[in-house]
Amino acid sequence: MTALLEIIEKLQETHKTITNLEAYMAKHPKDETLIITTESLYSRQRDLEKAFAEISDKEHLDVCSYRLIAEDRDRFSISALSSTLHEFQSMVTDVYEAYRTGPKIKAVRSPKIVQESSFDFAYAYPGSLGFVLTVPRERLLGEIFLTTIEKAIDSIFKVVKAKNNEEIHRLAEQIGIASIRSIHKWANSHSQYGVSADIQWKRKQRIRNKLFVETTELEHLGKMIETTSKEKHKEMDIPHAKLVGLDIDLKTFHIKRPDAKDIKGKISDSFNFGKSYTITCYYSVKLIRKTKIHYAYEKEDEVWELLSLEKK
Repeated sequence: MTALLEIIEKLQETHKTITNLEAYMAKHPKDETLIITTESLYSRQRDLEKAFAEISDKEHLDVCSYRLIAEDRDRFSISALSSTLHEFQSMVTDVYEAYRTGPKIKAVRSPKIVQESSFDFAYAYPGSLGFVLTVPRERLLGEIFLTTIEKAIDSIFKVVKAKNNEEIHRLAEQIGIASIRSIHKWANSHSQYGVSADIQWKRKQRIRNKLFVETTELEHLGKMIETTSKEKHKEMDIPHAKLVGLDIDLKTFHIKRPDAKDIKGKISDSFNFGKSYTITCYYSVKLIRKTKIHYAYEKEDEVWELLSLEKK
């Protein structure tokens, strides 16, 4: 790790020197000494980046280049940096956890999963604003196989490139609604601050996966996820419930359960309207519980449908 830290320090110094020289060259574009010096520094930068890639690979680290691109300004607010990077890390952790322990409706983020999927900051580089991050990789897999975290990155990129709600829904079946919700937060963070993203996943300087996405695309993705949901229907039997309301015209009902919350809802078209029912009497009740799970937010809409009432 000492060798890697030395390379990182040299890279930071080189980037700083190049940035200062480029600012000076803008005022003296024909200065041959400056041109030669800058070209020499670019060559040194490439050599250091190659050395960084080689040492990272030997230490079983994958490298993620994460570049932020502001469309209408040269500077970035602290809020924009902290929000986009925080949501990126949370998103990767949630999708990684889905592959490790199964898809989730709500994020769990156990300490073990967080530790395994956490990025370390290596260095920043100029060109809008770029960050190089590292993460340990599984050692038993060969070059042709995707590590678990690479699978997570690949799934994230597929969600970002999704063209419709059906694709979002299909991917949610693989990585869970919690993961889609995290991707929604990340996309909204970028669109809120007007920042595009250029992400590259590397090993030994070879790009294994990449994504460039503009603010407008991320805004569209956020809205598409907000209009995507999943409905679950579950038939339920309540053996003992008190009928306190039944409106045949409005097709609504209201029952009370012992030691449980009241249930109100709509009467099914298959309900037997030909029978007579007595308010305040107890019945065996058959219902359908319809739950609508929103992909963008931790929100569930619940609707009850009455199928039948049988006198106790």
